Amino acid sequence: MYANPLHATDAPDIHGATDAPITWTSQVAFDPGLIERLVAANDRLRAAFARLVEAWHGTDGDVAAAAQHCARELHALNRTEALRLYPVIARQFAAQPGALDAFTKRRLAVYGHGRKLLRFLEGAIARHSGDAGELRMAVESLGRYVAEKQAQLYTLYLAVGKGAA
Repeated sequence: MYANPLHATDAPDIHGATDAPITWTSQVAFDPGLIERLVAANDRLRAAFARLVEAWHGTDGDVAAAAQHCARELHALNRTEALRLYPVIARQFAAQPGALDAFTKRRLAVYGHGRKLLRFLEGAIARHSGDAGELRMAVESLGRYVAEKQAQLYTLYLAVGKGAA
């Protein structure tokens, strides 16, 4: 899958950019431009979902293609957050078990919204879920997913960066 299994990020993302390779011993540091890139990735995900909503009453192929595009955007966003965002926050709370536990619970709650989206997309790709109610719930779940990440986790990341400066 990857040219070197120790370089988990040497594969280009869906937009053709490659991250600097991360190895088992890499130190992931605060990146002041990360939140801007993540917000842009969230915007791309919302735009992809808007295209899915438009395609919803089209052919099964249109729906599947739009859902696959959404799934790729969601995967790329989750990957970047897992490799670049969460380790920096977790390191900040390493010596504070209570704070680390609270952060982990918040991260898992937000991740749950993302899993709901992925399950919906998998059904849309297979066209097993053609219900408009499911589409509405997925759009609402997307809104919660993005809003909670930006309000809580991205804000926390920025606070960690200010503390490190």
